[in-house]
Amino acid sequence: MPFIGRGTAIPALPNSQRAPYVRTVDVLNPIIGLVEKVFSGFRQAARADLRITDQALLLRRQLAASFEEWPQGPKTDNELRTWGHRAAQGFSVTQPGIDGLVGLRVEASRHVRRAIGRARDDYYLAADLIAPAITTLSALKYGQAPPLRKAFAHFKRCIEALDVVASKRD
Repeated sequence: MPFIGRGTAIPALPNSQRAPYVRTVDVLNPIIGLVEKVFSGFRQAARADLRITDQALLLRRQLAASFEEWPQGPKTDNELRTWGHRAAQGFSVTQPGIDGLVGLRVEASRHVRRAIGRARDDYYLAADLIAPAITTLSALKYGQAPPLRKAFAHFKRCIEALDVVASKRD
């Protein structure tokens, strides 16, 4: 009679063959674990998207404040210069907002990450054009209107990208 161990005998059964030790593997547990990881990633991205959406709405309102008087855009060089000054005055508030969104986008869904990246790029392109153009009051006399017009277009695109993020709100 074969022994299991520590003195316990296995009874000999008729027509029984001794099979090699085979470890059974539960196939469903790894699959279920993988599915849970995937869905938890989606839930984490959805929570991050919601946080980003809330901040994007606030930043959008702050950026849109510079467009209050000119919903279609400034027509004259003087209006353009006035808009540039207003936009530049808001940089102390809007730049930390855009930087905060960029910091949060790591956890977000791909759609929101791309929209925040576009908003950041357009914001900084506009800021890079506005800052040198408004350093002097007579900047427009020396042909600085085209950069401000480009900056205005970048600001518009930044707001449109933030609208894409805001549309993710449930």
